[in-house]
Amino acid sequence: MIKEYLKNAALRSKWSHAYIIEGETSELRREAAGEFISALMNKDEHSKAQTEAGTHPDVIWVEHEKPLTISVREVREQVCDTMGIRPFEGGWKLYIMDDAELMPPGAQNALLKTVEEPPEYGCIILMTKNQEMLLDTIRSRCICLKCDKKDNGYEYTGPDLSEYISFDVSSGREHMDATDAADIASAVLAGGADEAGKFMDYIRGWIHDQMVNRSGSSAFDMTRAYRALELTDKAEKRLKFNVNSELTIEMMLMEI
Repeated sequence: MIKEYLKNAALRSKWSHAYIIEGETSELRREAAGEFISALMNKDEHSKAQTEAGTHPDVIWVEHEKPLTISVREVREQVCDTMGIRPFEGGWKLYIMDDAELMPPGAQNALLKTVEEPPEYGCIILMTKNQEMLLDTIRSRCICLKCDKKDNGYEYTGPDLSEYISFDVSSGREHMDATDAADIASAVLAGGADEAGKFMDYIRGWIHDQMVNRSGSSAFDMTRAYRALELTDKAEKRLKFNVNSELTIEMMLMEI
């Protein structure tokens, strides 16, 4: 689902200026990012060959000398100081940093202004095994995506979420009531308690889709959408501590 989300965002030119991709392994993270890179940068056979060979001049993979740290100097030289140079080919410039959690606070702060105010052609992808190791100031300015093995193959069969959740400023819709939240939670857990974690990934992707499709619209409440993502993350943490799955889902839906 995450791969399709990133691919569709690039194809529709509705992509964000900054993403965090969280995954257990570098392979999973790079596979998800690869869909986005291909859709965004492969405009012809020449650019496709370049991205596949890792030689595209507008796809910059941030490198670091020491195995356990990404320094302030490396962040500044490879990202901050070069972002202002316009793309050599095509209209986009893409920076990818794997193991972003290796940045100490100083390096993350050095990156912050670039994440906050990138040029219109710039995009940064931070890949990490644990997004909580990144500063809140970084995370709050990125769209956070989680890709892991449990994300594959899940099909949500409950009620249409758009009937109950809206980020439209003019909709006048309040939070979901307890009865509707209970109905959705029951539908999610009909397949077993393990479905709760999968649903969290699903609803996170659903919220991301709303953000992409409505980005730039004055009628869309982006602040509420980001708040919904935060609530999803908190609910997922509760599940990891074996808090009642049905109650956790109901509370999250009513708060969103």
